Amino acid sequence: MKPAYSMWFWAAITVGAGVLDLLAPDLLATALGAVSPLPDVTLVLTRLLGIVLLGYGAAYGVAAASDGRAYMRFSVLLRASILPALLVMVAVGWFPKLLLALGLLDLVGALWTHLELRQRAARTTAFTNPTLRNTR
Repeated sequence: MKPAYSMWFWAAITVGAGVLDLLAPDLLATALGAVSPLPDVTLVLTRLLGIVLLGYGAAYGVAAASDGRAYMRFSVLLRASILPALLVMVAVGWFPKLLLALGLLDLVGALWTHLELRQRAARTTAFTNPTLRNTR
């Protein structure tokens, strides 16, 4: 059996749990032994956990599909999507505005990673491509 199968399996479980946490936080929490209905603070944290689980599961799916080669590039897109998700949750009234700071921090980290990947690719191309090396 290929190791990617276990990664696909874990991706399906975590994405499923993430969707459940976002759309029906009481359902998963009750299944795990919490008292229903959940207090407002717990609902915010449960839905935040749903976003984390979706990202975590998606990253595993990408790693399974590519044997890990695309993980860093995908993480840039994933991390850049956190702020829009948080904006929607704040607009709907599910999250407090303070959580937007988390999205901004993640966006800065995604941009930093993107720039590092671009610089690394440019250096690698310049050193491995003799045509580019001899054009100066």
